[in-house]
Amino acid sequence: AYAVLADVGQQQLNGQAYGGTKVQLALDDVKSLWLPIPPLPEQHTIANYLDRETAKIDRMASKVEEAIERLQEYRTALITAAVTGKIDVRTKN
Repeated sequence: AYAVLADVGQQQLNGQAYGGTKVQLALDDVKSLWLPIPPLPEQHTIANYLDRETAKIDRMASKVEEAIERLQEYRTALITAAVTGKIDVRTKN
């Protein structure tokens, strides 16, 4: 699965896709892909490494999404406070 998701796999799939408004692939197109197939133990090692690394990325993305949500809430609260006069946003000279 990782090999098909990689750039090389995607380029092959895109090169074989056909159709005007809806891209299609036939089973023969998928069967004709050229993919590296290392020995099974090496496949497991690679897949485990990629699973760990993508899990790290997923955790970081989740933290970023949470931070964005908090910032949006803060922005909303700040705007509300400014509009209702709870804070003075006028510049002082």
